[in-house]
Amino acid sequence: MSSVVTKSWRSSARSLLRTSLRWLPGVLITLLAIWLLARVINWPDFLASLRQMPVGLLFLTVCIYLVSMIARAVAWQFLLQRQVSVPRTVLTLNEGYLF
Repeated sequence: MSSVVTKSWRSSARSLLRTSLRWLPGVLITLLAIWLLARVINWPDFLASLRQMPVGLLFLTVCIYLVSMIARAVAWQFLLQRQVSVPRTVLTLNEGYLF
């Protein structure tokens, strides 16, 4: 029984490591981009601009953007003959914006 648990644990650990390594480049690129943006943004001007923006307009803009992302993913899913799920297609489309 102990060897079965050990093999199962090792398999889970390997799977977690592979998943982590797959996500690591994206996380590192994102952190680098955030760091670079944080260095070049004029924070007082940025925050003043955010305070002037109507909250309703910001919410509407985000909703429209999310709907457009899902619509593009559904279109790609149709082109790919439904071999890929909509959430995976959304993630892949967003990864493509990095290049």
